[in-house]
Amino acid sequence: MTGTQSHGPNVVVVGSYAVGLVMRTARIPVRGETVLGQDFQAMDGGKGSNQAIACTRLGAHTTFLAAIGDDSYGHAAVALFRKEGLDTSFVHRMPDVPTGTGFILVDPQGDNAIAVDLGANRLLHPDHIDQAEQAIAEADVVLAQLEIPRETALHAMAVAKRHGVRAVLNPAPAQPLPDGALAAVDILTPNVTEAQVLTGLTTSDPQALVEALRRAGAGTVILTVGEQGAWIGDDQGLRQIPAVKVDAVDTTGAGDAFSAALAVALAQGTALDDAVRYGCAAGSYSVCSAGTVPSYPTRAELAAFLQLHGSMAPA
Repeated sequence: MTGTQSHGPNVVVVGSYAVGLVMRTARIPVRGETVLGQDFQAMDGGKGSNQAIACTRLGAHTTFLAAIGDDSYGHAAVALFRKEGLDTSFVHRMPDVPTGTGFILVDPQGDNAIAVDLGANRLLHPDHIDQAEQAIAEADVVLAQLEIPRETALHAMAVAKRHGVRAVLNPAPAQPLPDGALAAVDILTPNVTEAQVLTGLTTSDPQALVEALRRAGAGTVILTVGEQGAWIGDDQGLRQIPAVKVDAVDTTGAGDAFSAALAVALAQGTALDDAVRYGCAAGSYSVCSAGTVPSYPTRAELAAFLQLHGSMAPA
């Protein structure tokens, strides 16, 4: 059973929340090097939270499944989720464990380096997915990432598949998956590095990576390639969707903007190529300003951005 389109897109996001501690540096330090930074900020992050908030801003009813610490960061996270309009019925507060934390360095070109302590995110269990099965069954799309235990993310895909709900896995951060793990994944959205980790290949050739991932069980593969857009590989073959060209300020969280916009477009019944185009536009929009959550557009803002660049938003 899937969500009802007349009530708008309905997305369930299964993933992480982490506080992002962000600092700008003249360059990303190499091993053993200390560099001076500036403009330190504590920001809301975590791939799951980012994607859930971005989905909501684009007009989806979004239910967030997550684990946070019963600490000040966790309490602030719940306040943020409610302010953004997320359904927090399945946000679990874990006692005696910290909320996830990420450390992010950003250079003047907008490139970044990130380290994450997952904290409470490690405790999100497949049982938590089962508790939310009705919400999943009523969704149009279930979207998960890998900053939570992989068995939990994969179980979410399997539950979605069982109910005929489109299952989208953003396999980040990159890690190998067990044989057969992708069988329940309708759409897999790695970047090149993540695809190489998943396949064991060293090539950057989109065709080789996409074909290997489809042989591993993924129904459709959308390989994101940054400013070059994305490659789609499915039963219709391989094709490229270009990105909107912009001057990047900060690429942090651009992949999350892409994943969210893709999920929302698919949830409202948009054709795959147009949904990927919408995702690419959201990614381009997000890199034009600093940070993650502050850079994510509303539905109206992304529509205006698309119109400015000669494209149309999905109906």
